[in-house]
This record gives sequence, structure tokens and C-alpha cells, in this order.
Amino acid sequence: MGRSIVYCDKCGQLLKEEDFRQGKASTADNRNFCGTCRPTNSTTTSLPKLPPAVKVSTSRIPKQPSQRLGSLSPPASTPALPAEPPAKSSTPMLLIGIGIGVVVIGLIFVMMSGSRTESRRAEESNQTQNVVAFHPPPPVDKSSPEERQLEETARAACVKAYGIRSSRPQDLAAQWRAFEEAVAASRGSSYAGDAGSQLEKIRRRFAEEREAVEARTQDALSRDQLKTAIALWEAELKRYDVAEWTRPAGARLEELKAEVERRFTVALEAASEAKRRGDEAEAKNIRAKVAGWGVSGYPEKIDQALAAIVPDKPKPPAEDPDKAAKERLAHLNRWKEIFGPVSARDYGEAVKLLEKLLADTKDEQLKKDCARDLENLKLAAAFLAEAVPLLPKVPKGQKLAWTFTDPAGALARLDDVVLKIDATRVEVKWEEGSRVIPFGEVGVATLNELTKGKSARAAAVACALEGDEEGVRKTGVALPDYYAVLGREAAEARARDEREARARSLFYDAERDYFEISELSGAVTKYKTLLGELAGTAFVRRNRAAIAARSEGGGRDILIPTSEILSTPGFKLGKFGKVESAWVSQADLDVPKMKDNYVEIGFPALADTEYRLWILAGGCCA
Repeated sequence: MGRSIVYCDKCGQLLKEEDFRQGKASTADNRNFCGTCRPTNSTTTSLPKLPPAVKVSTSRIPKQPSQRLGSLSPPASTPALPAEPPAKSSTPMLLIGIGIGVVVIGLIFVMMSGSRTESRRAEESNQTQNVVAFHPPPPVDKSSPEERQLEETARAACVKAYGIRSSRPQDLAAQWRAFEEAVAASRGSSYAGDAGSQLEKIRRRFAEEREAVEARTQDALSRDQLKTAIALWEAELKRYDVAEWTRPAGARLEELKAEVERRFTVALEAASEAKRRGDEAEAKNIRAKVAGWGVSGYPEKIDQALAAIVPDKPKPPAEDPDKAAKERLAHLNRWKEIFGPVSARDYGEAVKLLEKLLADTKDEQLKKDCARDLENLKLAAAFLAEAVPLLPKVPKGQKLAWTFTDPAGALARLDDVVLKIDATRVEVKWEEGSRVIPFGEVGVATLNELTKGKSARAAAVACALEGDEEGVRKTGVALPDYYAVLGREAAEARARDEREARARSLFYDAERDYFEISELSGAVTKYKTLLGELAGTAFVRRNRAAIAARSEGGGRDILIPTSEILSTPGFKLGKFGKVESAWVSQADLDVPKMKDNYVEIGFPALADTEYRLWILAGGCCA
């Protein structure tokens, strides 16, 4: 009958019982090792000497232990019990055999559960490639010849399979075929479980290797390298020539080819759609992306498909029922842009804006209206260029109807005589006093009177744009209604504007302070603020000349009358000779007392300004 089969835990070499008896093999830490692989620092034991084999009669099969270990081997240091010799009394010997078997099984259980150390567990987890199998002799007690033959056949197939695993550890295909044969041969035998478990290990090895290939495949797919992905599986398909490998590898290869077809269908549809709408650049980009896959034939298919497509003619946009109203509103909003320069009396800039609007207008009716408006605006610009220079020429004492913008930003009227006029301002009698009006605030209606109404239409346009509806009526000229409406809206907006209000307030404060000697420097500072911080306001742009004249000339020449001079009690104000007003010392003074008798002159001083003082003085000895 057969003997125990044991393999080295490290190299997988077949170990026989004679090797253990001769010291060529040993066990260490419940592991089997050949002489080469035996660890030097482990507790080593030799296989206990087995009793001699019992000769069996040709007419009777001796009894064997009925207990059978599983297909996976226990530690080699506890070999299977040899067959018991036949006893004279069958019943006592049977009981003794059963008892010995129970004891042996108990010892095996204790050794397996208690003697493993942590180092052995770590070693077992790292040595998954080593093969250790223990196959006790097939049971023959109460077995038929067919059963014994099956056991022997199964055992031979397993030995062969383990031998292939030992000699060809990397050839999974050969191992698979060998253990597949072992599974078939051991079906129904005690070796079936062992053969099946070894076959399952190889199946897991196949799965792990496919997972590694799949990781590389996904990397290639993420970079659109479809040819690389297909080539990986085409190569892997030939790696192992067993169905367990080729079947899933072939299925994955077909999946990849189907994925290429799917992506190509999407790309072809996108390229065709781009070609139909006339987007040649997009179609070329898609074609280049397909070529980047590296799979031959597909770029050519896209070329063929695109060559047969005729780009669609662009459809005219659907007519918007509100198109005319929207165009007119947009035109009107741009038309309002002229009120910025008009409010600053910069009609030249307003003309440029309207000329651009005319060039951009497509609607025929709007274009016609814009051309008329442009002509009217040019007339108003010419009228103002002629009328404004007439203001300084108005004679003193002339009575005139003055239309002007008051300090609150509202339109006002004053009908009285001129008291004083210069290059930038006019002072008009008002009730018991007077009112100073800068030329930039004089209304168009007054300018129309100065020109004797020679340009009534131009004056009417300017009055309408500056918000003077009464002035428009006085001219008797008919204008489009929106002139007056938009002009009034613009004037009201300027009156509410905070920066415009601040500019007006600062200007009139400076006007009041300018003629006060003590407030002159503050007035000049306010004029400079208007020209700096508030230079962009319409008020400052209209009155820049008046503001600049006083900011530059103010404080340069100061006449200090005698009434503004302070003196000590030694001086008295009175007439002295031909001088109508002078401060006169009442007595001759000694030199030590001169420092206590003096006159004091004060005047406002501007920063970074050099001053010179002229004094008219006299004396008896002068």
C-alpha cells in the first residue's frame, strides 16, 4: 500500500519517510523542511520511526483505522498511525484501536491549536506559493476494489499536479490543467476536497492578474488611448491557453471593442452635427480626437461620413413681434446720451454722439427722425456759439428779461436793469438789492432776445433740450413732443443730482465770501475745489471761465482801506493835509516809546504765494 506524501514548506520538494529517518528532512515549528531549507534557529524534530508494514493475507484484508484525515495535511511531525495487526479477539482489539485513534486525534488537535506562534502565522501569510499536502494511505477497511482503485488514481493525479506546481510555479495554465485533471480523477474520493481547493487558488491567481491588467486598461481609457487598452487584452488572451483564462479575457476584449464602437458612434454623430451647422473647426477637432485613439479605420470612416454631408443653410431668426418697439426704445436710450454734453453747453460733443447714432440706426423711420434731430442740434450749437459772446457786451443800465438757473437748480426769471457786468458775470437789480448771475446759468430765452430772434428754430431746440418749455412757446416753433419731455426730465434729474447740488452750493458760498477780506482765502479754496474734485459736473463745465478767473486772480491784489487798519491810542483817524483819510500820530515820540505806537494791517494769505506791500506814509522830515 502507499506511504505518506509530504512536501518541503519552502521549496515544495517531495519528502519521503526515508528522508526523515536518514536526517535528510525534518520538522521545525510544526513545518516540514528539506535539508537545504531547514531553518537553523528552530526546534527540529525527526519523524518518529513507524512500525513495519503488516503483511496481509491473500484471502483476507486486514483491518485499517476507519478514521480519515482531511485532504489538507496536518503538521508533518505527527504522521498517520500505521495499520494495527490482526488480533486474536476482534472485539477487545477493536475497542483498543478506537481508543488509540481518539487519543491520537486529541493530541493532533492540541498540537495544532496550541503550538503555533505569532512568527508561524506571519510566515504562513507570506508564503502563499508553498505547497504542503499530507495524503495518508487510502482506506481499505471495508472498501471495495473499485473504491481502492479510485483512491489510488486520485492520489496519483494529485501527486502529479503538485509536482507540476513545484517545478513550474509561474505556469498557471499547466497547473490549472493538472489540478483540473486531479479534480476529475478524485471526484468521489477523499482527495476531491484538496484538489478542488488547489484549483480554486489558481482561479484566484487568475482573477488577481486580470485585475492588474484592468487597472492598466482603465488608465489607458482615461487618456483615450483605446488602441493601447485593446492591445493589452489581445496580448493577455494568449498568455494562458486554458478556458478559465481565455474566456474572461476574451469577453473583456469584446467589451473594449464594443466601447470603441460606442464612442465612435457618439463622435460620428457630433462631427456630423457640427458639419451640418457649418462648424468645420469643431468637426476637425472631433476627427483629430478619434485619430488620437490609435485605432485604425475610424478616422477614415469619419472622413467618408463628413464628405457626404452638405451644411445646412442658416435659418433666418424668427421675427420678434416686439422688434420695432424694442429698437425704438434702444434708439431713444442712446438719444438721451446727448443730454450729458447739452447740460454742460457742450453742443459740439452732443452733435458727435447723434452722428454716431445716425450711422448705427437701421430702421428707416428711426433713421429719418435721427437725421432731422441731428440737423436741429447743429442749428442749436451754431446759435449758442453766436449768442453767448454777446453777454459781456450788454450795456450797464439796460433792462432785459433774464431767464436763468437759480442756486437751487430751478429755472427762474428776472426782468430788471443791469447794474454791473464783466467777462463772466452779470449783476442785475433785484428788489432792494441785486443778484449776480454767472454767464453759464443764463437761459437760452435771454440769449434769443440778444440775437433779436434771428434763429427762432435753433433757440426753440436749445430751450427744449435745456428744459425751458416756456421759452419754446415764445419762439412759436413746433418741435417733436419728445424734445420737451426728455429735456424736462434731464433738467429735473440734474436738480436732484447730489454732486450738481454740491457744486452749486460751493460756488455761491465762494461768491459771497470773495469780497470779504477775512474770507477771501477760503473763497479761493472753494473755487479750486470746484475745478478739481467737482470738475466733471455740468455746473462747473458751464461756468469754468467764471470759476477759474477768481481762483487764479483772487488774493493777488488786495486794497486795504484805512478803516480796516488797527492802531494804538497814539494814532487817530482823520484828514491830514490833502489826504482825506489817514492815521496820524498825535505827538512826536522818543525812540524807546516808538515800539508801543504802531498801526496794524491784516490781510488773507494764500499758501505758496509771495506778497508785496505798498504803504503811503509821510512825516515832517520825510
